This record gives sequence, C-alpha cells and structure tokens, in this order.
Amino acid sequence: MDIGKEIRLRRFIDSSNKTLIMPLDHGVEGVFGKFSDMGNFINQLADKSDAFILRKGTVKNSYKNLINKSSIILRVSCATVIEKPKFPTYECFSSTLEEAIRLGADAVVATVWFSTVKENECIEAFGELADECDRYGIPLIGESLICGDGGLDPRGERENIIAARTLSEEGADIVKTIYTGTPQSFQKVVDYGLVPVVTAGGDNSGSDKKFFKDVENMMKVGAIGTSIGRNIWNRQNYIDVLNAVHEIIKNGISAEDAYNSLLK
Repeated sequence: MDIGKEIRLRRFIDSSNKTLIMPLDHGVEGVFGKFSDMGNFINQLADKSDAFILRKGTVKNSYKNLINKSSIILRVSCATVIEKPKFPTYECFSSTLEEAIRLGADAVVATVWFSTVKENECIEAFGELADECDRYGIPLIGESLICGDGGLDPRGERENIIAARTLSEEGADIVKTIYTGTPQSFQKVVDYGLVPVVTAGGDNSGSDKKFFKDVENMMKVGAIGTSIGRNIWNRQNYIDVLNAVHEIIKNGISAEDAYNSLLK
C-alpha cells in the first residue's frame, strides 16, 4: 500500500486496527427528521465516530462540524427511492475523485449491487475508480450488496462471500458488507476477502441487546469495525446505543456488559 493511502487510513482506523464509521448518506433513501440540522446531528455523533460517510452537499454544508473531530469518507455513488417500489438495484457514480480530494476526504466509498442487469457496468465503473484511487493515494471502500428482487437472499452466505471477494479483487482497500446473520457464515465472508471488512447495518431492527450481540459476533470473527448508520441513529436512544457499540468495537467488552452498563 502506498504512503498516502496508509496515512489517510490511519486517520480513521486506530492503532488497534479498529474503526467506527458513521454513515449519514441516507438523505436520498427517505425522510429522516434528524437530518434537518446535519451540523448539530454530526456534533452529537462525532465524539464516538472515527469517520462519517457523507455526500458532497453535506460536506459543503457541515464541514466546520468535522474539523479536528472525524474523517470524511465521501460517498461517490447514488440512487434514490423515488417512484421505486423497492430499494434501487444499482447506483450511478455521482461524484469524482477530484471532488473528494478538493473536499478533504480521507477516503471514498461506492456501492456495487450484485445480481442486477447493471452489475457488469457497475463493476467496470468501480474498477476504474479503484485505478484512480491508486493513482492519487486515496483509500477506496467498496460496499457489496445483493439485490433480492430476483429471489436471492440479500444476506445469503455464498452470494455475499463472492460479492465481497469481487470488490477486494477489483481494488477496494476495505470492503463494507452486510452481516450474514451468523458468526459462522460471516467468518467465511471475512476469510475469503483480500482486504479488511467493515459491516453495514440496514434499517434499525431487533432489540438493542440482539443488535449488540450481532456487533460482538462481527468483531469476534475478524471485522475491523462497523459502518452502521440507521441501526444506530434511527433508534430512539441512539446516543446510548452508539456508546455501547463503541465500547464493543474499541474496548472489546461483551454485548451483555455493554447493555447492562449503558442501557439497562
């Protein structure tokens, strides 16, 4: 890995090789009241977040809330949920690496949806982005997601193993992938990849205690951290939940201890 990438990665991955990335790039996916004042919302989350995933407009409007606090990871792919019965099954690339550099980002993230008619085009665009990131020393996070419209399970073990491996082979420095539901299956996703893995979270679901156990299991089988947004900040007690997740990731406490000490 080149010097520029290593320096930038270490701005949001700590000396123990752990990271808590906070995605706030969901404004195109729904209407969230907390997003009405992004600067204030970022302030609430910044203390326990190593980096924020943001779109360029949010960076331009809220960058002062990030200075000397957390890294910026620029989201460079986009799709909305307008007039679509289901979540979009592919994303266009809407920002350039030049824009990421101009905005002071320490990394960029792009999503590739697998098992769609646009899969090949998205992989091609991702590979070109990876080449450009290598050229300028900017870390690339590849988010691999499985489209369930054709009957596949979005959390399917085999599909997520292959998808995560594909983005690592095509140049990702970190792969962001969905937790497959069990530590045994997710272990295979982590082991088959060529690069470190962080986990996506999806919408908030399940009890706090179950969510903490999932985070504990993700870390036990080799994830370097999480990139979970709604499953944290879309809960009513989101600050307590964020503190608990931080303790599990950074200090290795158990899900039960996190729940008992911070939420119970």
